[in-house]
Amino acid sequence: MLVAFAHVTWAAPSTESRAARTMAAWVAPSPGKIFVIAHRADWRNFPENSLAAIRSCISLGVDLVEIDLQKTKDGELIVIHDATLERTTTGQGRVEDLTLGEIRELRLRDGLGQPTAHAVPTLREVLSDCGRHIALNLDKGYRHLDQIIPLLEETEAEANVLLKGPWSVAELTEKHGRLWERFAYMPVVNFDRPNGLGRVRDWLRNARPSAMEIVFSKWSAEVEAAFEECRVAGVRIWVNTLWPHLAGGRCDDLALDDPDGVYGWFIERGVTAFQTDRPRELLAYLARRSGRTQP
Repeated sequence: MLVAFAHVTWAAPSTESRAARTMAAWVAPSPGKIFVIAHRADWRNFPENSLAAIRSCISLGVDLVEIDLQKTKDGELIVIHDATLERTTTGQGRVEDLTLGEIRELRLRDGLGQPTAHAVPTLREVLSDCGRHIALNLDKGYRHLDQIIPLLEETEAEANVLLKGPWSVAELTEKHGRLWERFAYMPVVNFDRPNGLGRVRDWLRNARPSAMEIVFSKWSAEVEAAFEECRVAGVRIWVNTLWPHLAGGRCDDLALDDPDGVYGWFIERGVTAFQTDRPRELLAYLARRSGRTQP
């Protein structure tokens, strides 16, 4: 199957899997389709970034899960957020100082810091266990693309993932070529850093990615212009409602009492992708708003 977005065309090996169907819809935006992305999977009920947390998101009907990658001492990519082990595992020290075998002896902690029976998965294990059932957003993966891309090709998961990174068009091209023509790719633009609108325009004019992740602590005329220019260009807008400083003060916890003032406010401004720490609540809100059917 060939998936086209603007002047970008890339080959999707199969749309038989749920993940591939999700990503085919992702790169060909359709009116009314809102994507729910679970931050570190269903971490409120299972250890973050665990296989169990990802499987829970599959059952919930979440569109994508965001997972984080780190590399072990012996070069294996594992799914864990922090560069250190103390917060999320029973281990100590830096991930890069332990081998995969040593990390396999550890156990993940739950959200209260208590040890569980769950182990730290590798990226290969996640792709094998869950990769066809839910699309994956690989955070912190831009540092390891030389290793990730061959693994995606080996496991035939190219059409099941969303890659992202902080680079300009020129920076990405220098490092990895025209990656957005081979994979669904999303630049991350932080408006709390210089030239946010210029970086958005650089991507819209020179590459046209599948989506734009826009980070901002305050809503401003520049952020508003970026939203409008992405919307006009047909580029999906991704916001992070995890914490107030990532989306101009509008966050998941505020949405518990006022979902229209958070999720609805963004939808009215063209947002069609939400990374959230409350996927259940967001799915329920979208179902009430538009009749979306939950599994």
